[in-house]
Order: sequence, then structure tokens, then C-alpha cells
Amino acid sequence: MDIFDITGHSCFEEKFERLPKWAQRRMRNLALAVKQGKETKERILQQIDPAKPDTDIFISRCYPDPDIPLPRATKIKFYKPGCESDGIGSFEVGMEGGKLKIWARGGLTVKPEISNVVIVDTDR
Repeated sequence: MDIFDITGHSCFEEKFERLPKWAQRRMRNLALAVKQGKETKERILQQIDPAKPDTDIFISRCYPDPDIPLPRATKIKFYKPGCESDGIGSFEVGMEGGKLKIWARGGLTVKPEISNVVIVDTDR
């Protein structure tokens, strides 16, 4: 990996050679770290088959970015603003038996908003 691969500018080489040797080494090390990071990202993305992910939980992204799969049976925790240190007012959400399950510290209130939306709140 060469530093010039990252910059994409041929005029950069002459200016680069005028830099102190320590700065050149540092820039080469950073370029190598960028390359290794990109390779790691590609390797991870290749392991995930978006057509058939083995999961039931995804982080929803805006189009055109694909949703991000999380490990099967992941639970996601949400905290209401001002949630106490003992967790009262927090929610945990996950899939269980093919159904959405919500756990809360404190009682739950479920209010239908429209035919396909509900509002879930804690009693606190």
C-alpha cells in the first residue's frame, strides 16, 4: 500500500518527498491502517449474506443503505429521558417465538395510534 493510492494525486509525490522522514513514516502507517480497516470491513460484509441473514433483529437504515443485521435473539434497550439509575423507565425489546416482546422496569401502557402503530410507555 502506497500513500499515493489514498491521495489519488500524482503531484502529491513531490511534496511528500519533501516532508521529514518521521512525517512520511507516520503518513505511510496511517495509509496502511486505512487499507487494513477497509479490508476488515469488506471481510465482515462478505461474511454477512444480506439475502439470508441468520437473525431476527436489524438496525433500520434509510434507503439506499441496507439494514444492519444483529445477532439472533438480540435485545435492544431504550431509556426514557430522565430514567433513574435503577433502570425504572427503561425498555428492553426483542423477538421471542416470532413475536415482539417488550420488557419494562415499571408498568406498561400500550395505546393504539392507528391500525398498524401502537405507542408504548411506562407508568413512570
